[in-house]
Amino acid sequence: MKVNWRSIPWAKNSFAALRAACELSDITFNEVDSPENDITCYSLNSVNEPQFRKEITNAECITIVGGPHPSACWREVRKYADYVVIGEGEFTLPALIAMIASGSDALPAGVVSKDQAVMPNHCVFLPSYPPFTKVRGYTEITRGCPFGCGYCQTPHLFGNHMRHRRIDDIERATRVIPDIRFVTPNALAYGSDGIHLRLDKVEKLFRALAGRRIFFGTFPSEVRPECITDASLDLIKTHCVNRKIHFGAQSGSNHVLQMLRRGHTAEDVMQAYATC
Repeated sequence: MKVNWRSIPWAKNSFAALRAACELSDITFNEVDSPENDITCYSLNSVNEPQFRKEITNAECITIVGGPHPSACWREVRKYADYVVIGEGEFTLPALIAMIASGSDALPAGVVSKDQAVMPNHCVFLPSYPPFTKVRGYTEITRGCPFGCGYCQTPHLFGNHMRHRRIDDIERATRVIPDIRFVTPNALAYGSDGIHLRLDKVEKLFRALAGRRIFFGTFPSEVRPECITDASLDLIKTHCVNRKIHFGAQSGSNHVLQMLRRGHTAEDVMQAYATC
């Protein structure tokens, strides 16, 4: 059975991660520019989903669609896709492909079809999966977020508890990369619960990557404003090459920030700016 991945520029990192996960189950992806037999997989967000809706509807193959938009709006997406993967895909996608190959109709957890829905009942243990293999992506070091910002899908996709990739695994994965950039909801929360920082863990990560060009606290690993302190910036200045840091202010109004459930104030934003 041939398994294809629809090439989408915004989904390169998902492609790298899920290809690596599927390789553990001896499933190989072929990157394609249009749907092909036997299976074509898509990772969509809310911006690009309308662009691919007609293509998926008219595809003459089995279509599997996942990503932030399908996870949130699976009732809508299952009207035109054969299968929708809700949430994390490292375990679910290989299980779904194996189910299709076997001819079974017993959906694995986290999969929706046109007439069935089995909600996710697990989360991914990051050390069980490499961040990428032959197809390189950014190195994902953390999933989950304890905050519930009103506009954000992260806690809905990955849960409210932060899960971190082990330092040894990060060091091993990044040996072939000259410039190291991370994927994380809050870079300075590495090793912590996301609220009480563990800068000792961040420093341990930096020391394990000594001699490499580390970019930390810049896209795609921004930080929250209340995490920016003299101590955290000193760590970045000492061990990293970036001299900019990206943090989300979202609003200068405390009323709006409260409505958004951001968990910080406008004063925190101005203090972070002044500290930088």
